[in-house]
Amino acid sequence: MRFRLVLSLLAAFLGTALAVSVFLPWFHLPILGLSIPTPAWGKAGVACLAAASTLFLRALGGSALRWLVRPALIPAAYFWWTSLEQMQAWGARSLAPAQLKLATVNQGLGSLGGEPITIYEPALWRGLEPSYGWQVAGAILVLSALFTLFDGPRMPHCGSCNKRGREGDSFCFQCGQAFSEQPVCSNCGQTAIEGDAFCRHCAKPLP
Repeated sequence: MRFRLVLSLLAAFLGTALAVSVFLPWFHLPILGLSIPTPAWGKAGVACLAAASTLFLRALGGSALRWLVRPALIPAAYFWWTSLEQMQAWGARSLAPAQLKLATVNQGLGSLGGEPITIYEPALWRGLEPSYGWQVAGAILVLSALFTLFDGPRMPHCGSCNKRGREGDSFCFQCGQAFSEQPVCSNCGQTAIEGDAFCRHCAKPLP
């Protein structure tokens, strides 16, 4: 029970961290000679928020909803990894045409001795690097993937006959040995507190 609570709290923490990372600067875009901090755009941000939502559901719903997390992390990781390429393509698709339209204006400014207006510089966009928000999101995605490895069914192991039971079993199906080191009621299977003489659930005397 304590282990499941720890996993739920960990899922809540990972979901919160992943959601926050979407709003951190993922890129510093070179526009108008400035470096403009920009969070996740488009599919990468949406996919990471969807993955964060599944982690929140896992935290609220317990182990019954653990199957939601793993499939949500796959598209989130893919769009996170390709977000740099998508951002570079966005610059070429959206800003390059605007720069061409400013050609006449820049000619006029040049004739007057003014500085040209530069919205899009291809060399700077080709050398665009992710910022710390992108790195934080990637780290949280990796940690969330590792979390799914531990967030599996808890198969009890019998120390007497070496058999493995199913999740939720209190006694070994082979030899009847209790899986828990604490006293377990043979009638209802509830774990008792050490020192109890009777089960707190069904009042049967404990061994």
